[in-house]
Amino acid sequence: MGLISALVFTILLALIEAKVSFIAIGDWGSPGRMQKSVASSSGDWGSNNNADFVITTGDNFYENGVSSTTDKQWDNTWNRVYTKSGIRKTWYATLGNHDHRTHDGDDQVKAHGKRYDNLRWYMPKKYYTFSKKPEGTGVIQFIALDTDDRYSSTQLKWFQQQLQESKARWIIVYGHHGTYSSGPHGGSGTMESKYRPLMEKYKVALYFQGHDHNMEHVYNPSSRIVDYVTSGSAAKLRSQASRELKYLTGKRLYTKYFKTNAFAGVTISGDRATVEFIDGRGKRFYSFTKTNPRVGFSIGK
Repeated sequence: MGLISALVFTILLALIEAKVSFIAIGDWGSPGRMQKSVASSSGDWGSNNNADFVITTGDNFYENGVSSTTDKQWDNTWNRVYTKSGIRKTWYATLGNHDHRTHDGDDQVKAHGKRYDNLRWYMPKKYYTFSKKPEGTGVIQFIALDTDDRYSSTQLKWFQQQLQESKARWIIVYGHHGTYSSGPHGGSGTMESKYRPLMEKYKVALYFQGHDHNMEHVYNPSSRIVDYVTSGSAAKLRSQASRELKYLTGKRLYTKYFKTNAFAGVTISGDRATVEFIDGRGKRFYSFTKTNPRVGFSIGK
């Protein structure tokens, strides 16, 4: 193989292997055995899969959020628990209902940029967007919502504008309250009626949510635009609710529900995303792969 051919092959191989990996963890801020087990297994997964960052689906600090940027919970519930290098990354956080209980969650926004060596808190506003651009995959846009404020016409208008103007290859949205869930809380009517149509229209690939303390994958097998992923069992557990399950089946939605202490590990490469559910022992007990729904979509329109 000539020098030029070898160089071209190396470049192509790098593009093929280019990927972004991240951890989605929710309802994690309750010290105890379950939190520590997921902290350990997520750190191992992060190291083994070269995780780039973490997203949270809210309820970062139980029971009532934090009272300041120097609250002891920053150290006791976060820094001293998530000690492995694979998860000591930037945490792109969202607020949950428990976070709003003290000062309406403002102190978590004020803590934006707070860090313990490589462990960094990222929350410039209560809802925000950021992008990643791994080679060979194109821009991946993440949109973090404050779902406690889901009734706000201001946030909804902002969300629509972000989607409408996006030129990203992938769009991933995350927040605390569910759109579809068969956990005890169930889905939010506002998320379903106001946010879901926009996510489908602009071909959002994944919506990560918490609030219900379980792991769940909900999807529509006939359209498969948005996959709804609950990652809310990093420190607490709850059982499936028959009423909410009946609601999903009535909508002809499929669900895979797990009452398991866990987190989600996500890898995106090219136009394929793989989501893995990993328990506190480090065992993968469920996974799925999906194709980017924005392939062929008129981006930026």
